[in-house]
Amino acid sequence: MLKNSDLIKHLNSVYYRGLGSGHSTRTALLNYLSAHIDADADFHEDIFQDFIRHCMDFPHWSQKAQHLSDELRTIMHGFATETGRTLELTNFKWADDFQVIEVQSLQDWSDIVHQQVQQSLNPGENFRLCYDDFSKRLLALVVKPSGELKVFQFDRKFCILNGHLAPLKPELHLTYGPHLELMEMAVQSLEISPFVRATFRMIEGTCWGQVTRGYLFQRFDEIRGNVVEHNPKLFLTLKRIEQFFVSRESDPYYQSLVRGLERSIGLLRVKDTTAASLAVESLARAQTGLESVFQGDKLLPLLIRELQYSMNEVASPSSRKSTALQKEAAETWPKETLYDLTN
Repeated sequence: MLKNSDLIKHLNSVYYRGLGSGHSTRTALLNYLSAHIDADADFHEDIFQDFIRHCMDFPHWSQKAQHLSDELRTIMHGFATETGRTLELTNFKWADDFQVIEVQSLQDWSDIVHQQVQQSLNPGENFRLCYDDFSKRLLALVVKPSGELKVFQFDRKFCILNGHLAPLKPELHLTYGPHLELMEMAVQSLEISPFVRATFRMIEGTCWGQVTRGYLFQRFDEIRGNVVEHNPKLFLTLKRIEQFFVSRESDPYYQSLVRGLERSIGLLRVKDTTAASLAVESLARAQTGLESVFQGDKLLPLLIRELQYSMNEVASPSSRKSTALQKEAAETWPKETLYDLTN
């Protein structure tokens, strides 16, 4: 039985290395497999179809669909010849045959996703759809009888496969256990910025995986044994999603923001010597949480304003000192960065 690792070995062969960077499809496919596919899993032709679906999300490849198809044909023919396997391509759709449809109506988009999730449910599973205004995606929250929760993310782009509408990209997904913790060893996949994708596993509470970006799926970052909080962009993206099924009263991150603000306010009032530095940190974290995750929350803005007022009181009569404190707060905590990586 062929494994995905056999395809990776084929792409790393002397022949392909000799082509250098000119064979861009080979480079993109190798990066894609190395970062997002289980090398030990059994090989199936669907891996090529999924690769094309991901590629067609990028303007670079949608404008060079014929080039992508031609190079991929060469790769697939070489792999079949080397391994002696006849590839099953009866319903295979090449890149230059893809029709990408971007659904404009929110109602139509919701109806399409609702129908597709409904048809994929197993007995005893239930789901609901949520719209994430920040990422402009629909989330499907699927609850299994065991209490396990799977979160699927859908954008507005669809394609036609076998006469039916299908998400252009295979669904990004997260898996949580009954206690709403990321499930150990499950493959997790999500976009943390436009055209920047993280694929990872949780192993004994630490995160292991890779982040890729751009049309060549280049390795952008490697996550090796860190807690999720040590990767701010990944952490904040997860927290934005989790707010749809984790109450703020039980969310450790939200509660830590509230406690930090309240503690800083209290210390400033009693003129504690550590109050100023703690206030700067608490204010920065809370502002990031409010802007990136808990938009529309009512408690955090109240506490932020109260802390800013207390900081101004301490800094009086010099308004310049207050301004410096707030500027330091704004620069202390990492801010989100948007990437333009379509090319």
